[in-house]
Amino acid sequence: MSDSPATRVVIADDHVEMLQLASSTLRETCDVVASVGDGDQAVESVLRLNPDVVVLDITMPGLDGFQAARELRQRGSQAKVVFLSLHEGDEFVVTAFQTGAQAFVPKHRMLTDLASAVGHVSAGRVFLPSLSSLSAVADRGGHGVMFYSRRQAWWDQAARLVRSALTRGDAVTVLAREDTHTGVAAKLSALGFDTAQAEADRRYVLANAEETLEQVMVDGQPDARRIATVVGNLEDTRRALSRPHVRMTIIGELAPCLGPHQRDEIMGIERLWNEIAGGHPFLTVCGYSIDRVRDKDGDGQPWPAMCSEHWAVTQVLED
Repeated sequence: MSDSPATRVVIADDHVEMLQLASSTLRETCDVVASVGDGDQAVESVLRLNPDVVVLDITMPGLDGFQAARELRQRGSQAKVVFLSLHEGDEFVVTAFQTGAQAFVPKHRMLTDLASAVGHVSAGRVFLPSLSSLSAVADRGGHGVMFYSRRQAWWDQAARLVRSALTRGDAVTVLAREDTHTGVAAKLSALGFDTAQAEADRRYVLANAEETLEQVMVDGQPDARRIATVVGNLEDTRRALSRPHVRMTIIGELAPCLGPHQRDEIMGIERLWNEIAGGHPFLTVCGYSIDRVRDKDGDGQPWPAMCSEHWAVTQVLED
């Protein structure tokens, strides 16, 4: 058990039932120092109590959540901002992050996501409800991770990321298992999105993660020089496009192809990818089954080391 003090949280929501549910959800892991019913009270409480995190609804009397977040920033608050809202479209997520938010949780996912979101922002990461919203807010790229309980959910989110990235103008590489290639293709078809032109332009490329994994391992360990070669090839693909400043979005299953007992090797690949790919305009999103990476201390959360190697976290976990 950690000796660190509990994260201090202020919660604001004008719906009494939602406020009570959010408070009870967070009290298991956090110190809820105030629960208030509007944006003005949220600002007053945060400035008076100086919490680590403030959880804001968007639609509230007086100051709405966006206005409250801006007011807090203008008045020098250092509290991390988590939005908890009935609204969940990417446009709301983008606006939330423009106000300085670090996390966004749809209310229908409160029980599975709110405590995780608060934990991640307290550790300096961002937490988003979908991969398409991650694509929208990550202008400079970065290294993200999605935890899922069903592979179909991963394929669905990956397909939406492909659509969002290609529509945005990114190049996309799906460095994944064959079942993910097939699953993403089926999801894209269901969305009515055709990748044919992007494939012809070499803006959409499929690569086999299992074959690539064999190429980057030496004596059972990830090799930095060989991973650098993979990164270099991706950069060459990106630079060969007619618009050389385009971002490369990478849907990755390289480390997840390793066996369930190869934790050190998995983390080695994640660390090397951060070190080697970090200087490139890449948005890399790794997909992990939550059952593969649950910590052994019984709290059901992913490995702390896994989370620490990623700037952004998304999860789709069914109860």
